[in-house]
Amino acid sequence: MKPLETLRALGTGDEAPAEAKQRVHSALMASLSVAAATTASAVAAPPGLIPAPAPLLAGLSNAKALAVAAGIWLIGGARGAALYGALRPRQVQIVYVDRTVLSTSVVASSAERTRDG
Repeated sequence: MKPLETLRALGTGDEAPAEAKQRVHSALMASLSVAAATTASAVAAPPGLIPAPAPLLAGLSNAKALAVAAGIWLIGGARGAALYGALRPRQVQIVYVDRTVLSTSVVASSAERTRDG
């Protein structure tokens, strides 16, 4: 089964409702703006010294902020998968295969012994 078919089998295959998309978008924008405000307040310098740099997400549109968040999420997922693969203990599997002995091979080897012996 292809990955896209697997994803479709998990869900209904329909697009998410508009209300759900709007809720997720609003929650993401709220969390990004809180993170940007926190970063800006932590970086702010006292007056008269070096001016504080602009907040990380200042001047970014919603689409750009979403692209940045998606990129960070993908990079984190790739690093997590790489670390999991590198640090996971290897599993050893022992597989036994039962094989039947054909009677023709037994007869042939006994016939060869009688000729040789």
